[in-house]
Amino acid sequence: MDERLVIRLAANAQQINKWLVWSETENQIIASGEVENSKQLELLQMQAKSCLVICLLPSVDVLIKPVIINGKFNHQFERALPYMLEDDLAIDVEKLHFSVFEKEKDLVHVAVCDKNKIKMWLSWLTDAQITCPQFIPEALAITAFENDDWHVLKLNDQWIVREDKCTAWACDSELLNVILQTKIDENKVQNIISDSEFEEEYIGNWSCPHPILPMEVLAKGTINNKVNLLSGEFSVKNETHEIIIRWRNPAIALGILFFVFLVNIYTQAVQAERKTLNVKTQVESIYKQLFPHSSPLKYLRIKAKINRLLKDSTHLQPADFLVLLKDIGPYFSRNTDINIESLSYDSKKNDIVILAKGKDFKTFDNFKKLLPETFVLTEGPLNTKIDGVTGLLTIRRK
Repeated sequence: MDERLVIRLAANAQQINKWLVWSETENQIIASGEVENSKQLELLQMQAKSCLVICLLPSVDVLIKPVIINGKFNHQFERALPYMLEDDLAIDVEKLHFSVFEKEKDLVHVAVCDKNKIKMWLSWLTDAQITCPQFIPEALAITAFENDDWHVLKLNDQWIVREDKCTAWACDSELLNVILQTKIDENKVQNIISDSEFEEEYIGNWSCPHPILPMEVLAKGTINNKVNLLSGEFSVKNETHEIIIRWRNPAIALGILFFVFLVNIYTQAVQAERKTLNVKTQVESIYKQLFPHSSPLKYLRIKAKINRLLKDSTHLQPADFLVLLKDIGPYFSRNTDINIESLSYDSKKNDIVILAKGKDFKTFDNFKKLLPETFVLTEGPLNTKIDGVTGLLTIRRK
């Protein structure tokens, strides 16, 4: 999605919630406005369905604080983190949610928020049927300058201040100078760049080059922003992950069935290969019987030769032909004085015509006597040549 709906959630259910739709492609505001209370968030359902939804949390409800650690931050430090801040907080740490958003050497930066507040905001969104994967403290949505300049803006009656990448805070307008007095060194004039116009005089070197709508500044600050208070117990469940869990068992069952199917196919293929091998062996054996004076040939050579012999045959059915050839083959092998020159097969008549060559006329008579009565042999004219006698033999089953 290139459009994002940024909602600035209020501190309580009766306050106004501001919103803005920002287009990254067009780099401009598509729509903006506000809803009077938490119940009216449902008015944003249509925008939420077509946009990436990101919620900003009011600075008054989120404390951003650095924590010094000794060594590398790990799960042990993460579990101990609430108790390391216990003395600095006025509320039971068990009721607070801690989210580390930046890690440095011997230092981590953490955002702290009341768990009940997060549950409240999530319930607002649930009631409004809006899905939001990211909660960002609004102070961390203001762009941090690379130099020492501070970046500030005014929202409602509060000033939000971003000192640097990991330091941000907010306060009411009447308290700003008091806080600036404690933060800015007397010997240093702090450059403070404001996106909001100001009339009062504040401590520091203030400027407002180009006034910008607060929600526009905050919306731009959500782009590529990795800060997210929806961590730990509030982590958003991945819909894809939930779908995987829901369909995991059916998928496993389907996988097993598919595996069984493959095994069955493989078994059938092996059996078919064995049958094919047996057929090839039989064909080679028949050929050897029919052509005892020729060199033995492998199945593929025999198949090619048979195809050549049968190319003029009508209604060719090689399987029937091989069966008939197999049955008469042994009788040719017993009479070694007669050789097959060529043959053809007619499936309609179910007979085989063989051009045979023998030593003499007696050779043909002997073959005729050897052939059992289950076959009918029709002998064509015999021709005498220098090297023997040739003739056509038509053989079919009775």
